Amino acid sequence: MDLTPIQRRQLTTLFAQSMKRFEKAKNGTYPYEDYELLFELVAKYRPHSILEAGTGYGLSSIALALGSTRSRIISLDKNHEVLEVARSNAREFGVFDRIGYVQTTFLDYLQNTSDGQFDMVFFDGFAPGLTLFLELERVLKRGGIMICANLQLRGDRRKITQRMNEDKYYSGFGESNGTIWGIKK
Repeated sequence: MDLTPIQRRQLTTLFAQSMKRFEKAKNGTYPYEDYELLFELVAKYRPHSILEAGTGYGLSSIALALGSTRSRIISLDKNHEVLEVARSNAREFGVFDRIGYVQTTFLDYLQNTSDGQFDMVFFDGFAPGLTLFLELERVLKRGGIMICANLQLRGDRRKITQRMNEDKYYSGFGESNGTIWGIKK
C-alpha cells in the first residue's frame, strides 16, 4: 500500500506548515521528516497498538494512522500547545478517532505502562538516552517494531544502535537518515 497522491500532497503541505511553526515558535518541536517511512512500516506490519513518544505537530501520528486503519496510536508530548495543533491536524485528516494525545513526560507515562503493551513504538523526542530507550523497549511486545529517530543528535546513539543491531535483541534491522528500526525478538 502506498500513500495516495492526495495524501502525499497533504502530508507535504502539513510538513511545510509544521516547519513554519517550528521556525516561529523556536520551541524545539521539529517535525519528523521521514513520515513516508512510518507510513510504509505500518502498512507492511499492520500493528494494532502504537506508542509515539514525541507528538510534534501531529505529522508522524497522522502518517502512522494512514498506514493502517486498524492501528490505534497513543502519542505523548509535554507541550499542551503542540498537542492542540496535533489534534486539529488529525481532525483535518480524518484520523482523530484513532489517535489518543496525552500530555505527559515520556518517563512518567512509561512508569505506569505494562510490559509488552505495544506492537510498535516510535521515538521522536529530542535525543534518546539509553535509559529511555530501554523503557520504550520494555513496553514493546515480542515481534513488535521499534523505530527510533534523532540518533544523529546527541544521546546514546552508539549504545542504542549496537543493541538494535545485535541478533539476540532484534531482527530486520534498518537505518535511514538518523532513524533506525528493528523487530524485537
